[in-house]
Amino acid sequence: MRAMNRSAEIEHERSRLFGLCYRMLGCAADAEDVVQETFVRAYSSAPHDDAPLRPWLVRVATNLCIDALRARKRRGAYFGPWLPGAVEDLALEGFAGPDARLESVQSAQVALLMALESLDPRARAVLVLRDAMGASAAEVADVLGITEGNVRVILLRARRAIEDAEQPTRALDEASDRLRRLLFAIAAGDLSSVASLLREDAVLTTDANREATAAVRAIRGRDAIVAFQRTVHALHIPTAMWEVVANGGPAIAVEYAPCERLPTRALVRAVFAPDGRVSQLHVLIASRKVHRFHAQVPRQG
Repeated sequence: MRAMNRSAEIEHERSRLFGLCYRMLGCAADAEDVVQETFVRAYSSAPHDDAPLRPWLVRVATNLCIDALRARKRRGAYFGPWLPGAVEDLALEGFAGPDARLESVQSAQVALLMALESLDPRARAVLVLRDAMGASAAEVADVLGITEGNVRVILLRARRAIEDAEQPTRALDEASDRLRRLLFAIAAGDLSSVASLLREDAVLTTDANREATAAVRAIRGRDAIVAFQRTVHALHIPTAMWEVVANGGPAIAVEYAPCERLPTRALVRAVFAPDGRVSQLHVLIASRKVHRFHAQVPRQG
């Protein structure tokens, strides 16, 4: 009976651990792998006393994430631009603790996740545990094996490093409408409309990680993006598009007809400037970044 209760206690923490690992790693598939490894360790070597399992699980998952981030850096440069993977908002619910500085969805928004990539793994862990999970300085110190004083110093520096990423986002309905207009203009080859929706200094970034032919550098400037889309449209017309909410913002999942070396699926999301035009356009192609959304049945667009 005790074993059954312990098993239920471990399983109860799955969504919380996924939220932690996703914010640490920026990829849902990688987060799922770490959660699974944490559970394997829990069933084989978790403490058997009556103490709550959550602190032990958080400690194991956090340190596995730190190891994964360090291994990512040792493997060398990612092939082409790296973008945070997309995650549906259902995966973000019920995550933050009562003392969290960042709201649950805010702590998984794209700008913040990209800013977190600039931090070393330990600083990233401190910020995620304190500001997204709402853990106390003492709890973070226990997880990482450092002093509370060190936690406070690391946290202050990490907050300063990412403060520009903590900006309020445009209302979801308005942003969804603008992204929809942009994507349908691209699909129709209406490049004049595409140009009107982009800032002059807009940047398009594609994350494919060798899985398909894609831009291996960010495309900078409205004119360059329009020229790129003119070339793409001649070869690669979407067969279906449907709207989703990813990382607290609008996104559109896209399916394409099979074409050698070109992607058959993508997820597109945008970052909007204060004037309402698109300042950044992200195209996720790597399967580990988009697999959750393409498990759905698309509706024709």
